[in-house]
Amino acid sequence: MPTAARKLMSLDEFFNWNPPGDTRWELYSGVPVAMAPPMRTHGLVAATLGGLLFAALKGKPPRQAESKAGILSPTRRNSWYSADIAVSCGPARPDQQYTAEPVVIAEILSQSTQDNDRTVKLPDYRRIPSVREIVLLDSRKMFGEVHRRTDSGAWIVDLLTAAEDRLVLESCGLDVSLGELYEGIAFDEPPAETIDSGTR
Repeated sequence: MPTAARKLMSLDEFFNWNPPGDTRWELYSGVPVAMAPPMRTHGLVAATLGGLLFAALKGKPPRQAESKAGILSPTRRNSWYSADIAVSCGPARPDQQYTAEPVVIAEILSQSTQDNDRTVKLPDYRRIPSVREIVLLDSRKMFGEVHRRTDSGAWIVDLLTAAEDRLVLESCGLDVSLGELYEGIAFDEPPAETIDSGTR
């Protein structure tokens, strides 16, 4: 017996949808997709970055930082992403369910989200005309990337791998060390390599 085709959701239907529980959802081409509960380190890194952005932007309206920001896909029909953090210039309205004209978007990578964040969200974020910088921070190790749009429209990428490396967001006036972003998180040390001395 043939299976009935699933009805795809429109953005309005998704915005008015109220599923039970506290699960966060995203919409991919009309299909709602549940987000796995984040690990504790995910929340800590996101909160630290959000706090630093809030402090950097204080007294500099109209730019403002927000968590769990709704981002509309510029290329995928009926698609809405929940970014960990975004900075925008437009005023927030009580009835608005997405962030208009984001300038900075940040995602905290985890085992369950990294592939989607890199292969689906990142290319779409780059196509949003207002976006100047995109930040990817790993929740399992000290590692970050800053994707920055140049004046010519090309993108360059800064890789951050050491505690003393600087995360610089020119659009927000933020300049912090990678170690500050991961302060208080104890990552497991990689196992030492066993050296074969040749003795028997």
